[in-house]
Amino acid sequence: MNFKNQVKSELSNTELINLIITFFDIYNFKLHTRDQSTLIFKRGSLLKNMVTFNPLNWRSNILSK
Repeated sequence: MNFKNQVKSELSNTELINLIITFFDIYNFKLHTRDQSTLIFKRGSLLKNMVTFNPLNWRSNILSK
């Protein structure tokens, strides 16, 4: 599933990036890749997908540009 969302903010890019990282860290996502324009967060595993029925605990990848 793909979801796209755009927002406008008066915060600096550095502040926004720090808030995004903090938000996903709270929900147990790990920052996998960070470069100038992209953040990639990952959580879960294929093995865990086979034993859990809660979609919130499934393996997930989040791309933030």
